[in-house]
Amino acid sequence: MSIDQIQHFFLHQVNLNILTETMAVLGAAARSPSAPVRCSWTAVASGDTYMLAGIGAGFQWGSLCLRHA
Repeated sequence: MSIDQIQHFFLHQVNLNILTETMAVLGAAARSPSAPVRCSWTAVASGDTYMLAGIGAGFQWGSLCLRHA
């Protein structure tokens, strides 16, 4: 699945600089109003694909990609 197929990104990381850089590297900052600052589950519509991710210190991370039924 490519980045262009994901409508929403829900990221957990306390440091806004890390979130901003992550979205810039993904090339998704401009089209992801729900991330990095605010998560709005009401914005997820049926059929949307979204990415849940947690980013920690020392390059610790985990992610999950889901499609809303």
